[in-house]
Amino acid sequence: MRKLILSLVVVAVIAACNDRDDNLEGVNLRIQNSSSSNFTTVTVGDERLVFENVISGSYSDYQEVVRAYQQDTVHVVADSLDLRFVPEIQTDSLPLGVYTYELSISEEGQLQFQFKID
Repeated sequence: MRKLILSLVVVAVIAACNDRDDNLEGVNLRIQNSSSSNFTTVTVGDERLVFENVISGSYSDYQEVVRAYQQDTVHVVADSLDLRFVPEIQTDSLPLGVYTYELSISEEGQLQFQFKID
């Protein structure tokens, strides 16, 4: 009896587990703020996807978008800064998945962009 209950618990736990990307209907994107400044707004690409109040050292919530790229145009308003990142080349759109754009500010005051697959 004890083995049966343990087996049922194990099966229930395994059945309850699913990855964040198991039921995606689009690309999910979030922002990681790796700078020392608080980002008031981060606008991504032509879709005008807006992330608000991304605190220094934190992540935004994921937002679902129709299309995203490994590198995309990003506009950041932070404290007294107004920064833009424009990729040199446009890449193919990303497949369904969860991704992070890690943003930081260089010592020269340039917005730096790093793409991550979550």
